Amino acid sequence: MMGMEAVTQGLCVGRRRWWTFALVLVSLPAAFGFTLTVRPIPIRVVAPEALGLMLHQSQELPATPAGRVAEQWFAAMAPGGDVSELRSFFERQASPGEDDSEVDQDVAMHGRVLRDTGGVLLHSVLRSDEHEIVLLAEAANGNWLRVTIAVRPQAPYQIILFRIRKSSGPESEALAVVTVSPALQQEVASAAGQLLRDQYVFEEVGIEYYDALADIVPTLDSPMSAEALGSMLTARLRAVSSDNHLAVLDPARADRVLAMYGEPEGGDDEHQAEAPEEDGFGRVESLSQDVAYVQIERFTAGPATRMRVEQVMESVQDAGAIVFDLRSNGGGDGEMVEQIESYLFAQPTHVMSSIRRGGPEEGRGIAESWTTTNDLSAKMALIPVFVLIDRGTGSAAEAFAFGLQHTGRATILGQTSAGAGHRVTYERLPGGFALGLPVGAAINPLTGKGWEGIGVIPDVEVGADTSLDEVHRIVSELLLR
Repeated sequence: MMGMEAVTQGLCVGRRRWWTFALVLVSLPAAFGFTLTVRPIPIRVVAPEALGLMLHQSQELPATPAGRVAEQWFAAMAPGGDVSELRSFFERQASPGEDDSEVDQDVAMHGRVLRDTGGVLLHSVLRSDEHEIVLLAEAANGNWLRVTIAVRPQAPYQIILFRIRKSSGPESEALAVVTVSPALQQEVASAAGQLLRDQYVFEEVGIEYYDALADIVPTLDSPMSAEALGSMLTARLRAVSSDNHLAVLDPARADRVLAMYGEPEGGDDEHQAEAPEEDGFGRVESLSQDVAYVQIERFTAGPATRMRVEQVMESVQDAGAIVFDLRSNGGGDGEMVEQIESYLFAQPTHVMSSIRRGGPEEGRGIAESWTTTNDLSAKMALIPVFVLIDRGTGSAAEAFAFGLQHTGRATILGQTSAGAGHRVTYERLPGGFALGLPVGAAINPLTGKGWEGIGVIPDVEVGADTSLDEVHRIVSELLLR
C-alpha cells in the first residue's frame, strides 16, 4: 500500500518555553520556479510528563481529506494504542481486492514504531493542502518525528504516500512553504517522460509512461508543494504500470538519495563526499549455541562495509545454522550482497542475470552475476542458511534472498517481499527534482523470470512481527527434518 522510511534512534528533550520561529530565507534563482512563503508559527514546548510524553497540540488538524486520514492515524498511534486499532485503520485504507499480507505488513511496520516510541502525538502542522499534509509529532520516548501523508485526489482518498522520518525537533524544521510554479511542474513532468521513453528497461512500458505524463502536463496549472508534485507524478506513473523503484523525487528527497548513491555523471560530486559511511548491520548474536543471528538493516558499500562483513562472517563461521534477518531492509548496494554470498558457496555460482536496456548507444544486453570464493567459502558452504523477509524487504535485499532461494542455498522464511526487482539509476530533473529510473531487470538465469511486482515468495510463511524466540523454534524444527 505504501512505503515507510526507517525511523532512526535519538533523543530530544523540550524545555518549558514559548517560541515563535521565522525562517531566514536564502534567495533562489527565479528560473527554478520556487516561491518561499514565511509562516511564523507559535510552538509550545513543555517539559516531559511522568511518561516522558509532551502532552500538547499547538495546531488542530485541518478538515481536509489528508487531515482526516492523519487524525485517524494519530488516534491509532496514541500512547496506550494497540495493533488492533492500527489494523482497523489500514483495513479502511486498503484498496478493493488488496492482499491481506499488505495490510499485515503495514500493521507490523507501524506497530514497531508504536512499540519503539511508546506512542506519538501531534505537535504541529508544518504544511497542509487538500491531499497532502506534513506534520511534526512528539513521541513518548522523547523523539521527534516528521510525518508526511498524501492521499489520492478522488474519494475514497486512499493513502499513496506515507513517510516517517526522524526529526531534531521544531528548531530544525523548515517552516517555510516551498511552492513549485506551474511552469516548473510542466518542465519536471516533461523531462521525466522523455527519460522514461528513452531509457526505461522495457521500451513499450516507457512509451506508456511518456504518454501518461504528456497527458498530465496541460493540467499542471496551479502552484503546489514540491513533495506534492513528486507524490502526484509518482502515483500517476505507478497507476500505468506498478514499479516500486520508479519515483519522482522532490528536491529534499533527491538530495538525500543522491548523497547516498552519488550524482549522475556531470552532477555535483560534493554530495558523494558528504554521505556518511555505514556498515548496514544491526544485531549480530547467537539465538542458541548453534544458531547465529545476523540482522542486516541495509546493504551498503565501501571500506567500512567490507571490513565489517569480514568480521561478521568470520564470527559465525562455526555456527550450526545462520539466520539473516532482512525484514524492513529496503535494499541498497549490491556490493555487500555479493561479498556475503562469496562466503556461502564453495564454487563460483551463477546467482543472477540482469536485462539492461541502456541508452540509445548502449542498446539492450544481459549481464551475469557470479559468486566468488574466499578462504572460508568451502567451510561455510556447508552451513544451513535461513533468510527472514517481509513486505518491507526490497531491491538488493530481495536479490540476496532470491539468489539464495533459487540456487537452493537458503530457506526463505516470512512474508512475500516488496517486489522491487528492477535496477535503478537516479537522474536529475529541472528545479532540483530527480527521477528514480529503472534501467534493468534482475532475473533467474534458469527461468528468465524475476520478482518485480511479485516479490520473493517464502518457503515457510512466518508472521511479519514474529519474535526471535519463535524464529529460533521454527529454524530448530526445520533443521531436524
